[in-house]
Amino acid sequence: MTVAAAARMALLIFVVSILQVSAFSSMSIFGAAPDLLLVTLVAVGLLRGAIAGAIAGFAAGLLVDVATLGTLGVTSLLLTLAGFWAGRYAETTGHDRRLAPFVAVGVITPLAALFAFAVHYMLGGDVV
Repeated sequence: MTVAAAARMALLIFVVSILQVSAFSSMSIFGAAPDLLLVTLVAVGLLRGAIAGAIAGFAAGLLVDVATLGTLGVTSLLLTLAGFWAGRYAETTGHDRRLAPFVAVGVITPLAALFAFAVHYMLGGDVV
């Protein structure tokens, strides 16, 4: 990955993280908040691979944790795994398939939600 591509990815992750915390977290569509950050991380993982997806997920999670004053590291762990899973999916199966992004988002979103539930439960926090 070139330096310019890494800078574009970092800027994208930063902007989407700030938008997720400030605008999309308070939005409600059919009773659910849209998670544009997770979709962006899946796209980064599919396009750049598992390592880039994991790095982007960690950076985005750290930004979200710092911005929301949440438990530091929880969102980083969740988004790191989500970016890594998307990258591994792209590396092991054909990422050139037409439905690969939809399948990846459709599978990783519930897995991330279940893993978030498990992590918050193990930490003794309130689980909604």
